[in-house]
Amino acid sequence: MADLPDGIRPEGSTRNEDTAAERCHTRRVALTRRVVLSSTAKAVALLGLGTVGLGSVGLAACSGRVEDLPDDLRAALDREESLLERARATLAAHPGLSLTLLAIVADHEAHLTELRRLGGLDPLPASSGDPSLSPSPSAPSVPGSAPEAVAALAESESGASADAREACLQAQGDRAGTFASIGASEASHAFLLTSVASGAT
Repeated sequence: MADLPDGIRPEGSTRNEDTAAERCHTRRVALTRRVVLSSTAKAVALLGLGTVGLGSVGLAACSGRVEDLPDDLRAALDREESLLERARATLAAHPGLSLTLLAIVADHEAHLTELRRLGGLDPLPASSGDPSLSPSPSAPSVPGSAPEAVAALAESESGASADAREACLQAQGDRAGTFASIGASEASHAFLLTSVASGAT
């Protein structure tokens, strides 16, 4: 893995120490991530929405065109596309954080795949190569400081999670469970990123 960006590695540390520290930190927050997911699932169950995950059945009838999708599903697609672009841009700017960010990129790709399937859209083309090496030309700007970049991504994830939870309460059928699952995932991303940002300062 590449060296952590300047300002992240404590003075006198080595690449091996940095890598071990990041792995250790990721393991420490893994349990809390599971707690976040479990708590969200329980909350969904209490609302009577069930815990339908990303394997829910798609819409019975749809044209396969984004403009014909329900408003909430179009909004969810927009949120995921935006988060995926931001996560990839952050990874490209700070490859030293790849241990954390590659997993988040993969999660958002999975979210988009499921949302498109739910709407009867064609699947996204398979990712080619390292996403950190080919950010979209429209990718958002990323702070030069790694802690600030991670904190900005955490804020985006937190906001998207809140939007997904609200959409879950308003949605019908399979979309409610899918939005709940995505919201839980984004809440865990926000927690993990906040922890990484705090440990990097």
